[in-house]
Amino acid sequence: MSSSDSAATSEKKTSERFRVDYVIEAKSEAQARKLGRELCLEQTVELPSHIDAVKDVEAFTVGTVENVTEIRGSRNELFRVTAAFPNDTAGGELSQFLNVVFGNTSLKRGVSVANVTLSEELQENREMFPGPQFGIQGLRDILRVPEAPLLCTALKPMGRSAEEFGKMAYALAKGGID
Repeated sequence: MSSSDSAATSEKKTSERFRVDYVIEAKSEAQARKLGRELCLEQTVELPSHIDAVKDVEAFTVGTVENVTEIRGSRNELFRVTAAFPNDTAGGELSQFLNVVFGNTSLKRGVSVANVTLSEELQENREMFPGPQFGIQGLRDILRVPEAPLLCTALKPMGRSAEEFGKMAYALAKGGID
């Protein structure tokens, strides 16, 4: 590959990005920006920026902080931090995309996702985002729920007996869980 081909590939990889708006608790804009930068590293390479391996792939792998704005009127010191991640970090899979958006960072206090903006390329990716197979009416027909809200839960009976699990499932079904 020639250097011009390499530069074109690098440019394509860095220009196609999806954006995530995070709400981050911080004492200042500078701290929010620093936390946003750490978040970008954690969600992609999971290593600090001073590592040589990170420096080698940073331009086309690590997200970048594009904007930091204070959220005025909140009880805590909150900032909206917009991070842009290269499309390739999603690996063409919805599960990996969600990992980049809010994987390990979901375990940290004071960070939440406020918005996700897909790049044009990802919006058109029907393999990664196939959309609903049945549509809302199809789901209602399958579940035989013509009008009420569709509700579901994951039963997690860790440490419960089969009898206790059965009682939980019965109570949820009787209460309206689909």
